[in-house]
Amino acid sequence: MTVELVIKRTDKRGIRVSPQDAEEIDLETGDIARAMDEVADESCVGMVHIDPSVEKGTVEMDTATINSLYSEEGNEVVLELFEGELREVDQITFGVEPRVGQNIRDMLIFIKDNEDQLLKFINGRAIVIGQKFIWDPHDISLEISETDPMLGPDEVALVTEEVLEGFDYQSTSTSVPFDAVLLMDVSGSMERSDIRVDNVGQILSHLKDGYNNPFVSDFVGTFDEGARVRRYDAAALSGLIYLSEKIGRGKGERLGIVSFTGEANTITFNDKEYFEAGVDGDIEYVAQEIIRGIAVAHGRTNLSAGLQHAVHLADLFGNDKIKMFVILTDGHPTKPDSPETVFKYIDENIVPRKDILINAAGIGDSIDESFLRDVTKKCRGSYIRVRDLNRLISWYGDLARNLKMKRRFAIPSGTRALYKRFDNLKVMEDGQQ
Repeated sequence: MTVELVIKRTDKRGIRVSPQDAEEIDLETGDIARAMDEVADESCVGMVHIDPSVEKGTVEMDTATINSLYSEEGNEVVLELFEGELREVDQITFGVEPRVGQNIRDMLIFIKDNEDQLLKFINGRAIVIGQKFIWDPHDISLEISETDPMLGPDEVALVTEEVLEGFDYQSTSTSVPFDAVLLMDVSGSMERSDIRVDNVGQILSHLKDGYNNPFVSDFVGTFDEGARVRRYDAAALSGLIYLSEKIGRGKGERLGIVSFTGEANTITFNDKEYFEAGVDGDIEYVAQEIIRGIAVAHGRTNLSAGLQHAVHLADLFGNDKIKMFVILTDGHPTKPDSPETVFKYIDENIVPRKDILINAAGIGDSIDESFLRDVTKKCRGSYIRVRDLNRLISWYGDLARNLKMKRRFAIPSGTRALYKRFDNLKVMEDGQQ
């Protein structure tokens, strides 16, 4: 059953209807309803609140819900019960677009500085894939682009701190430029041959075709299907994948490579400390130097030294782009370095900056996953555990294409249950935004 109702604006969030209209549509408080503006050809979902103060024939919505419909007060909408499945999700990804006159870098920095406000704005809302919100008063467009697990076309979820582990945000335009520094662990343990080569033949073939250099081709040719390769060789191949993706984007982005053992070293290209796409033309030489620069594994693990080199490169890059640091390591900081030293350096030199995020991948059996997760949490990035080459190079390729920033918050204790009728729903207080 559907009815046509006239929109009225309210400060109370959700979709509020009179008892008479709710009975006609067969709605109860805690249900999810779909509103459709047939003129704008847009729809959205929202949690239902039955309110005797709402006039029959009208539906009250907050500004964000009205904006989701690209509609306005006084327009008519068709309202119906959303009959799809209600799903539990752990994480959502927002696609974001800047307000008029604001560039993408400044928008991402603004969101980074105001994540708590964004969380408060989105908390308690029902979402479907593709649903859009206008974050007032900042005039930033948010679109639900992904969830984990992924919602299907007839599935809806409720955004709450109890069920949401965190959120990511990225520009809806994949063209947003960003610079990068790859930090490669080349300590002695990286010489172990335990990275599986599975289902990468097509990727390696494209990589060979992309570099007209016998040295690079010979290196790529050492990755035989079904074999196990050295960890530092897998690191070098990941660097080539990242380089290829950066070149293919054609955005004039800069890429630095830092290797670290007991000390750190920045790989240079013709005496230049980084590669700049569109400016530095000898791609084959750059690829060759990446392989050579990560070709020897020895010594301990001094991540703090690696981060110092990475920050130096970020300063050389300038302030016009976001910088992504990507750490690949198989262990944890060892003397003279330590986790405490790493966190102290990050807290003093990276966290205060607005233009750096850190992602990390752990390989091998001795990885300190808790440490790396804490590093990436502090710096708006993500961590993965990798055991095979396919997973590793796919991750690097995705990072090279997409600038995604992450926010995580603690999950309060208690159950994480969602119900069709929300029998135990705690209705949000009037006026909460």
